[in-house]
Amino acid sequence: MFKWLVLILPVVLYGNLFKERLLNAQVGDYVVTEYQEVLSMLRVHSVKGDLVTLEEVNVPWHQMRGKSNFKGWLQNGAKGQTSWIRYTLDLKENKMVECFSPTRDAYLDTSDSLITELLSLKMTRIADHDRKRVGPPPLDGQDTRSFWTPMITREGVRKKPVSVEVWQTKLPIGDTPLSGKIIDLYFEESLPFPYWIQIHDGALRMRMIDSGTSSL
Repeated sequence: MFKWLVLILPVVLYGNLFKERLLNAQVGDYVVTEYQEVLSMLRVHSVKGDLVTLEEVNVPWHQMRGKSNFKGWLQNGAKGQTSWIRYTLDLKENKMVECFSPTRDAYLDTSDSLITELLSLKMTRIADHDRKRVGPPPLDGQDTRSFWTPMITREGVRKKPVSVEVWQTKLPIGDTPLSGKIIDLYFEESLPFPYWIQIHDGALRMRMIDSGTSSL
Protein backbone atom coordinates (compact mmCIF):
# COMPACT_ATOMS: atom_id res chain seq x y z
CA MET A 1 0.00 0.00 0.00
CA PHE A 2 1.07 3.60 -0.69
CA LYS A 3 3.80 2.36 -3.10
CA TRP A 4 2.88 4.92 -5.75
CA LEU A 5 2.03 7.69 -3.31
CA VAL A 6 5.33 7.32 -1.45
CA LEU A 7 6.99 8.60 -4.62
CA ILE A 8 4.39 10.84 -6.20
CA LEU A 9 2.90 12.80 -3.29
CA PRO A 10 5.87 15.12 -2.76
CA VAL A 11 5.79 15.93 -6.46
CA VAL A 12 2.13 16.71 -6.96
CA LEU A 13 1.63 18.51 -3.65
CA TYR A 14 4.65 20.82 -3.52
CA GLY A 15 4.26 24.18 -5.20
CA ASN A 16 1.58 25.66 -7.45
CA LEU A 17 3.03 24.10 -10.61
CA PHE A 18 2.26 20.54 -9.55
CA LYS A 19 -1.09 21.42 -8.03
CA GLU A 20 -2.07 22.98 -11.35
CA ARG A 21 -1.00 19.82 -13.17
CA LEU A 22 -3.54 17.82 -11.19
CA LEU A 23 -6.25 20.47 -11.05
CA ASN A 24 -6.03 20.87 -14.82
CA ALA A 25 -5.89 17.14 -15.46
CA GLN A 26 -8.75 15.41 -17.21
CA VAL A 27 -10.75 12.83 -15.29
CA GLY A 28 -9.49 9.53 -16.64
CA ASP A 29 -5.89 10.61 -17.26
CA TYR A 30 -3.74 7.63 -16.33
CA VAL A 31 -0.24 6.21 -16.30
CA VAL A 32 0.83 2.56 -15.95
CA THR A 33 4.26 1.81 -14.48
CA GLU A 34 6.21 -1.37 -13.77
CA TYR A 35 8.35 -2.09 -10.72
CA GLN A 36 9.58 -5.51 -9.60
CA GLU A 37 7.16 -7.42 -11.85
CA VAL A 38 4.13 -5.46 -10.57
CA LEU A 39 2.13 -3.08 -12.78
CA SER A 40 0.51 -0.04 -11.17
CA MET A 41 -2.18 1.96 -12.94
CA LEU A 42 -2.62 5.44 -11.44
CA ARG A 43 -5.69 7.30 -12.70
CA VAL A 44 -7.45 10.61 -12.01
CA HIS A 45 -10.83 9.48 -10.67
CA SER A 46 -12.34 12.90 -9.93
CA VAL A 47 -11.48 16.61 -9.57
CA LYS A 48 -13.76 18.75 -7.39
CA GLY A 49 -12.30 22.13 -6.52
CA ASP A 50 -9.19 21.55 -4.40
CA LEU A 51 -10.08 17.88 -3.88
CA VAL A 52 -8.53 15.38 -6.29
CA THR A 53 -9.20 11.66 -6.06
CA LEU A 54 -6.62 9.30 -7.55
CA GLU A 55 -7.06 5.57 -7.89
CA GLU A 56 -4.21 3.07 -7.94
CA VAL A 57 -4.75 -0.44 -9.24
CA ASN A 58 -1.94 -3.02 -8.93
CA VAL A 59 -1.67 -6.26 -10.88
CA PRO A 60 1.16 -8.83 -11.27
CA TRP A 61 2.97 -8.48 -14.60
CA HIS A 62 2.23 -12.08 -15.62
CA GLN A 63 -1.52 -11.39 -15.46
CA MET A 64 -1.17 -8.79 -18.23
CA ARG A 65 1.36 -10.44 -20.55
CA GLY A 66 0.27 -10.04 -24.16
CA LYS A 67 -2.32 -7.43 -23.21
CA SER A 68 -1.99 -3.72 -23.96
CA ASN A 69 -5.53 -2.39 -23.57
CA PHE A 70 -5.34 -1.11 -20.00
CA LYS A 71 -8.43 1.07 -20.49
CA GLY A 72 -10.52 -1.95 -21.40
CA TRP A 73 -9.02 -3.97 -18.56
CA LEU A 74 -10.06 -1.35 -16.00
CA GLN A 75 -13.50 -0.86 -17.57
CA ASN A 76 -14.12 -4.61 -17.31
CA GLY A 77 -13.34 -4.73 -13.60
CA ALA A 78 -9.53 -5.07 -13.58
CA LYS A 79 -9.41 -8.87 -13.53
CA GLY A 80 -6.42 -10.23 -11.60
CA GLN A 81 -5.77 -7.02 -9.62
CA THR A 82 -4.30 -7.44 -6.16
CA SER A 83 -4.98 -3.94 -4.83
CA TRP A 84 -7.42 -1.15 -5.79
CA ILE A 85 -7.26 2.00 -3.68
CA ARG A 86 -8.72 5.50 -4.11
CA TYR A 87 -6.96 8.42 -2.41
CA THR A 88 -8.65 11.79 -1.99
CA LEU A 89 -6.12 14.64 -1.65
CA ASP A 90 -6.80 18.17 -0.44
CA LEU A 91 -4.41 20.26 -2.54
CA LYS A 92 -5.14 23.38 -0.51
CA GLU A 93 -4.27 21.82 2.84
CA ASN A 94 -1.62 19.47 1.39
CA LYS A 95 -2.98 16.32 2.98
CA MET A 96 -4.79 13.08 2.29
CA VAL A 97 -8.38 13.29 3.55
CA GLU A 98 -9.74 9.89 2.51
CA CYS A 99 -8.51 6.45 1.51
CA PHE A 100 -11.06 3.95 0.19
CA SER A 101 -10.84 0.39 -1.13
CA PRO A 102 -13.59 -0.39 -3.69
CA THR A 103 -12.82 -4.12 -3.60
CA ARG A 104 -13.10 -4.28 0.20
CA ASP A 105 -15.85 -1.63 0.29
CA ALA A 106 -14.01 -0.13 3.26
CA TYR A 107 -12.26 3.10 4.29
CA LEU A 108 -8.59 2.77 5.24
CA ASP A 109 -6.35 4.64 7.66
CA THR A 110 -4.96 7.96 6.33
CA SER A 111 -2.61 8.69 9.26
CA ASP A 112 0.52 7.29 7.61
CA SER A 113 3.46 9.17 9.18
CA LEU A 114 5.70 8.72 6.15
CA ILE A 115 3.09 10.35 3.93
CA THR A 116 2.98 13.32 6.30
CA GLU A 117 6.78 13.68 6.08
CA LEU A 118 6.73 13.52 2.31
CA LEU A 119 4.31 16.43 2.02
CA SER A 120 7.03 18.83 3.19
CA LEU A 121 9.69 17.74 0.68
CA LYS A 122 11.05 20.42 -1.61
CA MET A 123 11.52 19.89 -5.33
CA THR A 124 14.20 21.50 -7.50
CA ARG A 125 14.01 21.68 -11.27
CA ILE A 126 17.20 20.34 -12.86
CA ALA A 127 18.75 22.94 -15.16
CA ASP A 128 19.54 21.87 -18.72
CA HIS A 129 23.30 22.07 -18.14
CA ASP A 130 22.96 19.55 -15.28
CA ARG A 131 20.74 17.05 -17.11
CA LYS A 132 21.92 13.59 -18.08
CA ARG A 133 23.18 13.41 -21.68
CA VAL A 134 23.72 10.69 -24.27
CA GLY A 135 27.25 9.40 -24.88
CA PRO A 136 30.67 10.29 -23.41
CA PRO A 137 31.43 13.95 -22.58
CA PRO A 138 33.65 15.96 -24.97
CA LEU A 139 37.31 16.35 -24.08
CA ASP A 140 37.04 20.10 -24.57
CA GLY A 141 34.76 22.74 -26.07
CA GLN A 142 30.97 23.02 -25.94
CA ASP A 143 28.93 19.99 -24.93
CA THR A 144 26.55 19.39 -27.84
CA ARG A 145 25.32 15.95 -26.79
CA SER A 146 21.55 15.51 -26.75
CA PHE A 147 19.71 15.12 -23.46
CA TRP A 148 18.91 11.60 -22.27
CA THR A 149 15.12 11.40 -22.50
CA PRO A 150 13.08 8.25 -21.81
CA MET A 151 10.55 7.31 -24.48
CA ILE A 152 6.87 7.73 -23.62
CA THR A 153 4.05 5.29 -24.44
CA ARG A 154 0.65 6.78 -25.22
CA GLU A 155 -2.18 4.23 -25.48
CA GLY A 156 0.18 1.53 -26.73
CA VAL A 157 2.26 3.72 -29.09
CA ARG A 158 5.87 4.50 -28.16
CA LYS A 159 7.13 7.94 -29.12
CA LYS A 160 9.60 10.62 -28.16
CA PRO A 161 8.20 13.11 -25.63
CA VAL A 162 7.35 16.58 -26.95
CA SER A 163 8.54 18.54 -23.93
CA VAL A 164 10.26 17.21 -20.80
CA GLU A 165 10.97 18.72 -17.39
CA VAL A 166 13.17 16.94 -14.84
CA TRP A 167 12.73 17.59 -11.12
CA GLN A 168 14.69 16.29 -8.14
CA THR A 169 14.08 15.73 -4.44
CA LYS A 170 15.56 13.81 -1.51
CA LEU A 171 13.51 11.33 0.51
CA PRO A 172 13.52 11.67 4.31
CA ILE A 173 15.75 9.59 6.57
CA GLY A 174 13.86 6.62 7.98
CA ASP A 175 13.63 2.85 8.14
CA THR A 176 12.72 2.20 4.48
CA PRO A 177 15.15 0.98 1.75
CA LEU A 178 14.73 4.38 0.05
CA SER A 179 15.75 6.36 3.15
CA GLY A 180 17.76 9.46 2.21
CA LYS A 181 17.75 8.62 -1.51
CA ILE A 182 17.78 11.32 -4.20
CA ILE A 183 15.16 10.84 -6.91
CA ASP A 184 14.74 12.35 -10.38
CA LEU A 185 11.25 12.65 -11.87
CA TYR A 186 10.57 13.15 -15.59
CA PHE A 187 7.41 14.96 -16.64
CA GLU A 188 5.93 15.23 -20.13
CA GLU A 189 3.62 18.16 -20.89
CA SER A 190 0.58 16.01 -21.70
CA LEU A 191 0.63 14.03 -18.43
CA PRO A 192 -0.16 15.15 -14.86
CA PHE A 193 2.05 12.35 -13.48
CA PRO A 194 5.79 11.71 -13.80
CA TYR A 195 6.32 9.08 -16.50
CA TRP A 196 9.81 8.06 -15.37
CA ILE A 197 11.19 7.89 -11.81
CA GLN A 198 14.88 7.21 -11.20
CA ILE A 199 16.54 6.71 -7.83
CA HIS A 200 20.20 7.78 -7.74
CA ASP A 201 22.71 4.90 -7.32
CA GLY A 202 20.34 2.64 -9.23
CA ALA A 203 18.33 1.56 -6.19
CA LEU A 204 15.03 1.82 -8.07
CA ARG A 205 13.71 2.61 -11.49
CA MET A 206 10.02 2.94 -12.29
CA ARG A 207 9.38 2.74 -16.01
CA MET A 208 6.19 3.65 -17.78
CA ILE A 209 4.33 0.94 -19.64
CA ASP A 210 1.41 3.05 -20.93
CA SER A 211 -0.49 6.31 -20.47
CA GLY A 212 -3.61 7.99 -21.79
CA THR A 213 -7.19 8.88 -20.88
CA SER A 214 -9.80 6.37 -19.75
CA SER A 215 -13.33 7.65 -19.11
CA LEU A 216 -15.41 5.10 -17.25
